[in-house]
Amino acid sequence: MSDFSGYASEGRRLNGCEEFGKRRISLSDFSGYASEGRRLRMTFTFRDPLRVCLERSVELDGGRLRLRDWPGICGPLVHVPDPLWVDDALVDALAARFAPRYRVLSLQPRPAQPYQVQLADLRATLDQFGFGAPVLVGERLGCVAALLLAAWYPDSVARLVLLDQTCPIPPGDESCVEARALTDCPPDRARLRLAVRCPVLELNDAAQAQDLDAFLQLP
Repeated sequence: MSDFSGYASEGRRLNGCEEFGKRRISLSDFSGYASEGRRLRMTFTFRDPLRVCLERSVELDGGRLRLRDWPGICGPLVHVPDPLWVDDALVDALAARFAPRYRVLSLQPRPAQPYQVQLADLRATLDQFGFGAPVLVGERLGCVAALLLAAWYPDSVARLVLLDQTCPIPPGDESCVEARALTDCPPDRARLRLAVRCPVLELNDAAQAQDLDAFLQLP
C-alpha cells in the first residue's frame, strides 16, 4: 500500500483525540510486514493540527468555575475574560491560532463579584494547576485582574497581553457589582503598569491579535 488518504469529518475520533472540522489525513509511508517479527511502520501526516477542548470545573472557596482547556506543548496562555460580556470569540480564536503549540485556557469569572474576587480566583487557579509563570491575556474588564496579578505578583506572570482596556459596561448594568467596584474603588492603572516587570503588549481590538506571534516569540 503506497498511498492512503481520507478525511476526518466532524465528530469522529482519531487516535483518541477529537477533531472538529474537516481535516485531510495522508499516510505518507507504509512499509514492511507484520509477520515473521518484522515491524510495521506507519507515518501519518496531518496538514492541520488536531485540537481538543477539555471542559473542566475548578473548585475554589465558595464556588465552582468553568475552565476551558486546549492542551498544548508550550505555555500556558491563560485568557482572563470580561465577566460582563459573555463571548467566547476571542478565546476560540486564540485556541485556533496557538493550540497545540501553546496550551490555552480560559477561566470563567464568578458572576456578580468585583474585580478583586476575579483576581483572587485567577491566582488560586494558577496555584492549583501549578502554573509558574503563564502568559496572561486580559480582555476588557478582565484586563484589571490580569494587570493586578502581574503588578502584585510579578514572578507569577511571564508575559501580559491587555486587549481593549476601556472596560465598557453593558447598558442596564451600570449598578451591578462589577461596575460599582470600578467606580467605588478604581484601580490606578498607571501606577500598576509601572509595577509590572514582565513584557506587556497592549492591543485596541482583536484584529491586532496577529501581533501575539511575535510577542510570544513563537518559532
